[in-house]
Amino acid sequence: MEKIAGPRIRRRTDGAPDGKTREIGYFQSAFLDGAGNFVGWDPNSIVRHTYTNNSEPRDKQITQDEVHPGPPYKVGGDFKSLRLRSMYDPNQVVRFMTLYNRRSAPSGGAAPLVSGIQYNRRYVGGFHPPPSSYFGLDSGFIQPEGPGLSLSSVLIPNITPWGDKVWNRTKPQLEEAALLNAGVEAYRDLPTQLRTTGRGFAETWDAIRPMSGQWRRSSTIDFGINQNQHLSEMLTRRSVAEDWRNAKRMAPKEAADQFLNVAFGWVPFINDLLSLDKVINFWHNFVVQKTKMNGVPVRKRVTLLDETTSSELASGFGCPNFPVSFPIDFFRKGPSWSLREEINTRVTGVGNFTYYRPEFDADLVTYNSQWSQAMRFLTITGLRISPRHLYNAIPWTWLIDWFTNLGDWIGYLGDLWQDQLVCHYCYCMQARRKMRTVITSLPFHDQPVQLGFSRVLESKERKGNTSPFGFGLSWDSLSSRQAAILAALGISKSKL
Repeated sequence: MEKIAGPRIRRRTDGAPDGKTREIGYFQSAFLDGAGNFVGWDPNSIVRHTYTNNSEPRDKQITQDEVHPGPPYKVGGDFKSLRLRSMYDPNQVVRFMTLYNRRSAPSGGAAPLVSGIQYNRRYVGGFHPPPSSYFGLDSGFIQPEGPGLSLSSVLIPNITPWGDKVWNRTKPQLEEAALLNAGVEAYRDLPTQLRTTGRGFAETWDAIRPMSGQWRRSSTIDFGINQNQHLSEMLTRRSVAEDWRNAKRMAPKEAADQFLNVAFGWVPFINDLLSLDKVINFWHNFVVQKTKMNGVPVRKRVTLLDETTSSELASGFGCPNFPVSFPIDFFRKGPSWSLREEINTRVTGVGNFTYYRPEFDADLVTYNSQWSQAMRFLTITGLRISPRHLYNAIPWTWLIDWFTNLGDWIGYLGDLWQDQLVCHYCYCMQARRKMRTVITSLPFHDQPVQLGFSRVLESKERKGNTSPFGFGLSWDSLSSRQAAILAALGISKSKL
């Protein structure tokens, strides 16, 4: 990969605060006559409210990238970026309007009435964005008064655990089934799976059988006897030993054994059967496809994660869009605010690989020979001997692969040795968008007003390598399923 320059770091800041004082609006009292009747607005009663813009820049970003030949740009490199921007203008006053308060009728005269509204004061103006502190002061969000943007910040999610997954998902897959490993595992584990599943069904039936028998007996007794009383007597006659046996059947150890039996026993076994059925039904298509791609660069893009979560982080009462407390008599009830967060995480990968297998080379005179046909059968069905298959046949290697990429090392050596696999490029990309929104609810007498102000923190990272090991080991991240497997293994060793 030819480079014009090495990694560079660039910073950008837009919409810096100017520190100017701005008027939000003004309050004005009504001018009443001696009888309390409305005459007009008293020009000498105007009280103006201002605020000084001391918020952070509207948009700031720090980026690390590489310069490559172009345009057109046909190659890339590692990339990292962190951007914080406000979806609103910190210098702008929003929702300019006129609002009236309400009061009870004055003594000695009728309440002033204009356009059906009782009032003696009004507000003419708008509202400014809430202070930065309302967006949260935790480490998951940058504040204007904070240290600023840093490429080593914990705000950029770790991309390392996804690198090996991208490699394995984007490289060409010559095997459509793994019959060799499936046969070894079935020979070794299927009897145990059947015993464990059978024991689970038997113990479940034993646990519910006494209850079902009591219900059957209670339904055949004479109608002159209270059936509920009869059932209560039958339940109290159950022995303590039987209750203890049933309790042990429902203990965590049995539940953990059944969980592991399903997760690492029946689910892979059924998937192997489905893969075999797929190979049988689409055999000709697989042969044509892999012959066509043999010796040709193959580019593939995958999506490993695309999820969105939302939550409410905080809430409270008050009007954070005003420098001085807004008079309560303008509201039907007290104003309130809430802080909401929405996080979208997307992990993608792209790879370009070339493999070469002689049995899929249509230009060779031996392409239609029985030997080539047999090798195609062994390759597609996963019956050929390879370092990966030998490694997977060793008991408990699945647990090693759960926390390390040792299996990837062995598989990588097999890809180079058997399939002559060449990686032209392989990139893993992660983008996370975290948006926090302060929503203010203002239930004015005239009309309810809701204001929303959002800030977005965007982090992006791209990491590339030409082997699965450049992405690093996956020790630093455990998924919920991995944690469940570890817990189940621990519980299975207990004495309950």
